[in-house]
Amino acid sequence: MRELKKEESFFRMMQELPLFAGISRQTAEFAFHDESCHCSAFLAGEALPPGRRVGLVCAGEVRAFKRTAGGGEVLLNTFRQGGVFGLAGVFLMDSVPLSLLRAKRASVVLFLEVPLLRRLFAADAQTAENYIAYLSGRVEFLTQRISVSSGGTAEQRLASWLLSQPDDNGSVCLPCSVANLSGLLGISRASLYRVLENLQQADIIAQHGRTVLLKNRGKLSDFAGHSDEI
Repeated sequence: MRELKKEESFFRMMQELPLFAGISRQTAEFAFHDESCHCSAFLAGEALPPGRRVGLVCAGEVRAFKRTAGGGEVLLNTFRQGGVFGLAGVFLMDSVPLSLLRAKRASVVLFLEVPLLRRLFAADAQTAENYIAYLSGRVEFLTQRISVSSGGTAEQRLASWLLSQPDDNGSVCLPCSVANLSGLLGISRASLYRVLENLQQADIIAQHGRTVLLKNRGKLSDFAGHSDEI
């Protein structure tokens, strides 16, 4: 790990964090220049130090892993440029980190430490509201994930999971490999590959690597067993 000087481009990316939605530039600049906001560079394969902090990937790629009981690792998520990690667990009292973080390739990360977050919440109540809103969204997401993985057919679990993901112009980026996604959904790899193939043949989705294009949300909702209407 090597400490770096903070750059203006990092500040612009920081302003895009959920924490700073609707926050004045003055407040954001206060945070960026605070001593508890610092920047570090990591080599490919280097582990990020554990700690209670928010991390913003300014360059490169960082991956989060969970250690299994057998001593192996399961990929949980991938954070590329502009990705943020740590918001959900920064105020946990447990000293055991939620995940292990490692740079996939040479990466630059901007860290916001707990003392800075506390000063932000005290200085501008909107930042605290933004943080609560983000956590509420994570609770909703995890509730949907539990619902998906606790029952239903392979088709229903995959369709429900795809519909629950935030999409970018109709596309969903898988947070892990298809093999790991099968474990997340609680179905076999063979079943997941079969369902993906069936949905593509029915022209409901199109898959390109880890990107899944939702071509027909209505039919996908039929597979999930619920209406897409509110």
